[in-house]
Amino acid sequence: MRHGYVIYYNERLAWKTYPVGYSEYAFNELCELEVFGCLRGYYGFTCNIPCSEHCLSDCHIETGNCQGCKPGYRGDRCELKCEIGKHGYQCQSTCGFCLVASQCSHVDGTCLTGCSAGYIGSLCKTKCEIGKYGNQCQSTCGACLDPNKCSHVDGTCLTGCASGYTGSLCKTKCNKNKYGLNCSETCGNCHDLSECHYINGSCLNGCGPGFLGEKCNLECSPGFYGVECLQECSSFCKRSRDCNHVTGFCKNGCKTGWQGSDCFEVLGSQLDTISDWKLRFYGMLGAFCVLVISIGLLVAYIIIITRRQKKRNASQYKQDKPTKQTESQYCEAHATETADGGYQELGEINTISATYQNLETR
Repeated sequence: MRHGYVIYYNERLAWKTYPVGYSEYAFNELCELEVFGCLRGYYGFTCNIPCSEHCLSDCHIETGNCQGCKPGYRGDRCELKCEIGKHGYQCQSTCGFCLVASQCSHVDGTCLTGCSAGYIGSLCKTKCEIGKYGNQCQSTCGACLDPNKCSHVDGTCLTGCASGYTGSLCKTKCNKNKYGLNCSETCGNCHDLSECHYINGSCLNGCGPGFLGEKCNLECSPGFYGVECLQECSSFCKRSRDCNHVTGFCKNGCKTGWQGSDCFEVLGSQLDTISDWKLRFYGMLGAFCVLVISIGLLVAYIIIITRRQKKRNASQYKQDKPTKQTESQYCEAHATETADGGYQELGEINTISATYQNLETR
């Protein structure tokens, strides 16, 4: 409801000419006027049209134009929704990463059908946490070189893959012949061409013939070949022990009298000579061995006999020791008899004395 006051004022001016019929002394009375308007929420000539429900407050009583719109609406009478991708007061806010752009609430920006890959939250403006990506952030990033550089949208590793992995997502291990950063390194000479570790290149089942080291990329030392480089090259190579580190084949052929890839075969013309020499050598070696064994047995026999003899003498000495005392008493008895009776058996005394001396000597 609106009201106001209107004042009318009229005056006859002396220097002004007025139309015929105007009274010279005419004047207006002062009147107070009260004007009535529409009730709040309505407009129009008869105040029967309701204002738009999307008006922020009142509307104009004649035109119905809103004095500001609620969030999500625009236009003079707030009859229009925000354009797609916008929401909020005066449609100034931008929608988030909705799965369907047209399904962003023009009022509060809520994504009605969920978020696009890489985002979460009702407004779909929050990125996935580090290490996650995709729809609802449910997927796990691969082996990125920099874990912080995994795309929250599709999982792409923006700075490449860590050692041992390949592909845009860095989830594919290097194949069995490659390893390392970007799978650019080639495996060494692993046993039976088996695969190496996809990260550091170490051979999981050991090395093939002719190679050493964790990665099996070191050749055998000169003069050796084969598995773990335990076999020696032939001394009959043209250059002694100069052979291939894998096969053991002599590089420059064989010395005179030898043949074959590894120079261990004797030439046919010298086979008999070599055989005779071997027979003589082994014959002499056999005789020498027999002689050494015989001497050893003889020495052992002498040692055994000597030890037995010493044991026998020691045992005899222990048995004869009481006899020494008996013979001594016997001699004293005879000496007494000689003193008393005037005679002495010298032969018997000498015999006993000799026996005693013999025992003492032993």
